[in-house]
Amino acid sequence: PCKEMAYIPLDAEEKTKGKAAVDVIGGPLGKSGGSLVQQLLIFGFGSLAASTPYLAVILGGIIFAWMGAARSLSGQFDAAMQQQQAAEGSPEAAADTSAKAKAR
Repeated sequence: PCKEMAYIPLDAEEKTKGKAAVDVIGGPLGKSGGSLVQQLLIFGFGSLAASTPYLAVILGGIIFAWMGAARSLSGQFDAAMQQQQAAEGSPEAAADTSAKAKAR
C-alpha cells in the first residue's frame, strides 16, 4: 500500500509504466542481487557463520540507503502534490505553500 502512494501524483501512463517497471524488474532484481551477494560471501569466507558479520554491515548500508531514498521520495511526493493542488486552485495548497515559505 505505501509504495502505491508514490504513484498518486503521476498521470495514468506514468503510473502504468512505473508500476510495471517496479513489479517486473525491481522485485526479482532485488531478490537475485541479494542472493548473489550472499552466495559470494559464503564462497569467499567458507561458511554462512563466517560471512554473517559482513552481511550485517551490508544490511546496515542498505537500511541507511533505503531511509535516504524514502526521505527523498517524501520530498518529491510533497512537491508534486503541492504543484497538483496549486494547478487545481486549491486554497489548502496556497496556505500550505505560504506556511512552508515562512518556515524557510
